[in-house]
Amino acid sequence: MVKWHTLSQNNEKSMKEFMKFLNGIVNLCILGFNEKCSDILMSASASLLNSITSTVKPSKLLIEPSIQNYIEVLNSQSIKWSIPIKQQIYSAFVNMFTLPYLNQTPNESEWIERTKALNLFIEQFGNIYYNQINQENFISSMTYMNDDSRLLIIHTLTIFSAILKSVREESSNSKTVVFEVLKKYLPSTFNLLQPYINDGEILLSIFDFLLNLFDSLQKQIGLPVISKTINMFFNILNENQISSIMFGDKKDADALIKFIQLLTVLAEDTSKTIYPLLPDIISYSINVIFKKCFANETPNLGRIQYSYYELIEKILINQWRYFFPNSLIKTMVNKNVNTEQEHKNEFIDFLNKIYS
Repeated sequence: MVKWHTLSQNNEKSMKEFMKFLNGIVNLCILGFNEKCSDILMSASASLLNSITSTVKPSKLLIEPSIQNYIEVLNSQSIKWSIPIKQQIYSAFVNMFTLPYLNQTPNESEWIERTKALNLFIEQFGNIYYNQINQENFISSMTYMNDDSRLLIIHTLTIFSAILKSVREESSNSKTVVFEVLKKYLPSTFNLLQPYINDGEILLSIFDFLLNLFDSLQKQIGLPVISKTINMFFNILNENQISSIMFGDKKDADALIKFIQLLTVLAEDTSKTIYPLLPDIISYSINVIFKKCFANETPNLGRIQYSYYELIEKILINQWRYFFPNSLIKTMVNKNVNTEQEHKNEFIDFLNKIYS
């Protein structure tokens, strides 16, 4: 299809034939997005549409009536779908807004128009979520505990995560489009952690969203916001809370693992931009996670430990220059008490805690 599309670029008749063929495929995919269909068929339909919008990338697909009509009902239908299927389908549709068309380089004005169009698409479900969690009495009236509120939050954060995954490997322009649309929802979403701290299912959705957010849009968000957010979470996820999670069910453990994976993503940043946050990550990983996660045998201990050691591995492999700014030999023979020596001692303390 990609070759056919490429060869049709300068041939109007051929392009019409191609779009007619493509419309038939897209309509077939949309027929598969039906609750009467099996999960396997829905997944196959979503995968095919995702492939079309991420590789073929036809410029006129978004304005096709079949796409426009389905976008209007997508959210109402998708709320009951499973998370994997929901993410596949939304990724396919978001590609149409964020990815450059085949053999085309959008100018600045087109990126602005893409941002506006994606915003209108997201607002169909995003505004419902935003208005709900920002109600003045959302927490005090216990509205946040009812099933409808919980379903809405999980549904919306699942879609947000899918959107973020879809641009993870794309250009900064595509990422900026997504950031400009999602930034409105970030502060309110961050504030959900406290009321849902004992709700493993919601907690998992929040941390999955944050993992994809920091993994895909770290540059767009900026270290000050990331640092402030992570430290807020460190304060909420204190030793007592970690102990409670350790003795919780599988969903609680999954949420903690997702949070550790979030820290691991940050530790994978080999640039020095992460250095201001690194001491807090190291301190928390030793004095909170290690201290509490290894204190008692629990059903989910093995999985949590595995994620924890992945975090430690990334810190040691990717951030060794933080501990040893100069060559290792120079640092080892350095007798002066300076920043390098402090980091060296921090490194030794780090290893002592792990192997004690």
